[in-house]
Amino acid sequence: MGFANGDWHTASIAQPSPLPNPAHCPTQPIAQPSPLPAALLAPKLIRMTFHTGNRAPALPPIVDDRDDTRRTARLREVTRASGAREFAKRRDGMMHAMDGGLWLHRHRWKGRPMVHLVSTNRERLLAYGRSVGIPESRLQYKPLKDPRTEQRQQAWHWDLGGPVLPPEDDTLKAH
Repeated sequence: MGFANGDWHTASIAQPSPLPNPAHCPTQPIAQPSPLPAALLAPKLIRMTFHTGNRAPALPPIVDDRDDTRRTARLREVTRASGAREFAKRRDGMMHAMDGGLWLHRHRWKGRPMVHLVSTNRERLLAYGRSVGIPESRLQYKPLKDPRTEQRQQAWHWDLGGPVLPPEDDTLKAH
């Protein structure tokens, strides 16, 4: 059977069942072996799957992927899988981030499109960064004021732009 990343084949091999080794039972006499049930003597069918070597090369980290179409598709997939959301109102996005969600906040910086991915859940942000290929040292700490309570909470964000700018995606927009 052929796959996009190479040719995979399955083979079935009949293999006899192993017989007990008397050396493993030194306290028992070896004179007469006990009769074995037929099920143990019947050949067993073993399935082996092997690859013929036509495997596609491993993909580079998303941040280093030079294929724009593939990188964009991979970013879309990772961003969707992360549970990140975009909000029409900044306040709604801020409350989502304060509750531990991932808030995608789009804006422009020096004329270029940019996204802040914001949350009070540092581990979720780090997981996103690992999946995209951003070093942990790039995660920025900035306490934010919860609009519901006016209390500051610990929060972090990624600056996402250039090769790691998440593409526009209507499925991420909160309604």
